[in-house]
Amino acid sequence: MKDVVRLFRVFCGILVLALPALAQTATTLRGHVVDEVNAVIPGASVVLTVPGGRARTAISAANGEFTFQNVAPGSYTVTVGFKGFQPYTNEKVTIPAPNGFLKIEMIVEAMNVETEVKSDDNVVTVEPDQNANAVILGEEFIQTLPDNEDDLRAYLQALAGPGAAGASGGEGGAQIFVNGFTS
Repeated sequence: MKDVVRLFRVFCGILVLALPALAQTATTLRGHVVDEVNAVIPGASVVLTVPGGRARTAISAANGEFTFQNVAPGSYTVTVGFKGFQPYTNEKVTIPAPNGFLKIEMIVEAMNVETEVKSDDNVVTVEPDQNANAVILGEEFIQTLPDNEDDLRAYLQALAGPGAAGASGGEGGAQIFVNGFTS
């Protein structure tokens, strides 16, 4: 019985000495996901994969940082993805990391932008049948117009309304055309 107790004590002693050694083998991997101008990328998916294929995933926080707890020393593959950026892959990440911190710089994804330019067929014309907002004066009305050019101009400007200032138009944008020419 004394041998069993002594053997149990030796086993417990070995276990007590081995636990700190086992606890020191696992480490924490911390990192930071940024873009080319060092702006943080929150919400990026960071995947840590061991050579055997087992993977762990973390999401970068609002400050771009991510953490993997209890990572055994060794060589890993780190893959990061975020919409609008090229996927990042590093197959040679050694744990523990040399500086204890892994900085991942993502590159903005190239975009193809196509622009189609079309001509606008909305052309201003003085042709009455082509101008929807034109006022066509009938022959009877034209017979009542003054014969003097200055009087005719004043009458047509009054007809166009306030703000009609000659050929350039006025506040209302009215213009007066005589035989296709502005007055």
